[in-house]
Amino acid sequence: MRAKLIFIVPAAIMAPWFWGCDTTESDDDPNAASFEISGVIVNYDGSTAREIRATPRQSGDDVLASSPVAADGSFDLGEIPAPPAMYLESENPNDGPSQCVGAVVLSDTTVLKASITFRIYEADAQVGVAYAATFGPADSPTSTDYTVGFNYYDKPLEATGYVECDYSNLPEDTNIVRTNYNIHVEAGWNKTTRRYISLGPDGSMTMEYSALQPEPAAREFYWY
Repeated sequence: MRAKLIFIVPAAIMAPWFWGCDTTESDDDPNAASFEISGVIVNYDGSTAREIRATPRQSGDDVLASSPVAADGSFDLGEIPAPPAMYLESENPNDGPSQCVGAVVLSDTTVLKASITFRIYEADAQVGVAYAATFGPADSPTSTDYTVGFNYYDKPLEATGYVECDYSNLPEDTNIVRTNYNIHVEAGWNKTTRRYISLGPDGSMTMEYSALQPEPAAREFYWY
């Protein structure tokens, strides 16, 4: 069974997004400009010399919250404040790279968004990057898996439609990636999911971007 909310440490794990499948993203109700995050790194090695930092995606210099990582991998970042305005960016999936075609209808094209990156540090040196998912770093995602993002929106937003990207001309084992959008978020922090809907033998994929309902009870993380 896969019922774990996982944070996977570093960014190399993002490679599955370019395998070529359909995806959909979802969001959770925030109801506030800040919320609390805590969890456990499942495959932790027992070191007590590290900490986890919640930072804006663009930079590790501005730390929104931090926590020591205990020997059992547990941590508590506490309340996450609103990000600095300098990290808010336009949220319009139709403005993608040239190999992507977008047909997403936005309720407000002026909405700005910021995302959290979870960075692992030891002696002030970054040793990993974490993200939440239902599969570990050594696993291949199935049609029931998803990743979870933590995103701040400056205004409410509804987004429906799709973006389809053709990566077949890239050297990687990649084909068509389609992301279906079904987003309904309020101003403030929201949890969003990219759920794997279908995985083709040629590396193509379809995902869904939408609200995480119901939210998993556990806050489980992976890292490597």
